[in-house]
Amino acid sequence: MSKRRTYTAEFKVATVSRLLEGNEKPSVVSRELGVTLPQLKTWKLEQHSGRQDCPYTG
Repeated sequence: MSKRRTYTAEFKVATVSRLLEGNEKPSVVSRELGVTLPQLKTWKLEQHSGRQDCPYTG
C-alpha cells in the first residue's frame, strides 16, 4: 500500500511559479519533482482562482 504524499504551501507556490515562468515544460517539472501532471494543474488552478480554502493563495 502506498502512502499519500503531502506538500507544503511553500512547495506548491514555488512549483506553480516555476510553471508560470514558462521556461520549462510542465512534464519536465512534473518528472523532476515527482508530482503528477494533474496535481500540477490543480495547484495552478487553485492558486490562480484565489480559492479561500486554499492555504497557499495570497
